[in-house]
Amino acid sequence: MKFSFNESFDFINTSESFFKDYLLNDDKMLMPYVNLTIMDGHPLNKTGIDVQLNYGYMVFTGVVLVKRNKSWIYDKSQFRYGKYKFFDVGGTNIDSGENEDLKILCETGYLQVGHDAVIESKFWIPIETPNYCVNLNATYLKYFFGFKMLPIELEKIFLK
Repeated sequence: MKFSFNESFDFINTSESFFKDYLLNDDKMLMPYVNLTIMDGHPLNKTGIDVQLNYGYMVFTGVVLVKRNKSWIYDKSQFRYGKYKFFDVGGTNIDSGENEDLKILCETGYLQVGHDAVIESKFWIPIETPNYCVNLNATYLKYFFGFKMLPIELEKIFLK
């Protein structure tokens, strides 16, 4: 199974996903996600319908701008020239319980999945919601969102 997907970002929807903290080191950004929607047409999805990925990481390199909701929280654009693309991500921030939108200007963005990734046509819920109960292990979630379970490829990039 392939674990890194940079050619099909347009087939990933984060609007019903959950995230927590993210790492922003130099010009690299890592966002752990639960319940990413993998749309029909993505290499991970051969079902013909949209499905959900339990755990995955959105990775951005060559980051020059990050806008969180309406505020710019990272701006290194005055120091860089090159070919960049905007990536729009978001979802429910577990810490605040609020929906957030992030706009990231960077050179590349891709999805990295772990070796134990599960993709099904069910929602993966890390917190209580008005319509769904938690169906994920709390200890696993703590380690996942605490960057303690990174795939080795991401450890080399973010935890040097």
